[in-house]
Amino acid sequence: MPVNNNEVLHFFGFCALSTLLLVYLANRQVLLARARRTVVKDQEAMLRAQKDVTANFLGSLPDLRLFQVGSERSSSERFSDSNPFHLSLFPLRPLAARCK
Repeated sequence: MPVNNNEVLHFFGFCALSTLLLVYLANRQVLLARARRTVVKDQEAMLRAQKDVTANFLGSLPDLRLFQVGSERSSSERFSDSNPFHLSLFPLRPLAARCK
């Protein structure tokens, strides 16, 4: 069977286009992997910064004993000292009732 010049040209054109497509897809995979690594590094840096800010903020808060209410002292006298947990109940009213 004789080979036509057009058929050879089409075959090599197909091979060239297939190779270009594979190179393009490989390049995209490499770019996506780099982008994912960059995003992960940025997220880790953000989490470290957030932890530092939180630690600094909590370190700057005044002593929590300043927030105790005098009524807690009287309620703690009712309970034994072995129970460090107390229950505080506050009545809540809807916002519409407060605005009237």
